[in-house]
Amino acid sequence: MYTPDAKSGGELESAQAKYQALKEAGAVVPTSYEAFETAIKETFEKLVEEGKISPVSEVKPPQIPEDLKSILYSS
Repeated sequence: MYTPDAKSGGELESAQAKYQALKEAGAVVPTSYEAFETAIKETFEKLVEEGKISPVSEVKPPQIPEDLKSILYSS
């Protein structure tokens, strides 16, 4: 059975309809790829303020030797 909404390119399949449905469901939907970082930051800060998550301190990774010779001499 053919339904008009099932065809490719129909309103139910459009990106705008999907974004709107996600927003209505409570998802954070950035307006563009460039706004993605801001959306993540704002969501993170909101969750911290609400006490739902807590930030962790940055961990400094160990320095990686540039060559094998320096590894052998240090051990």
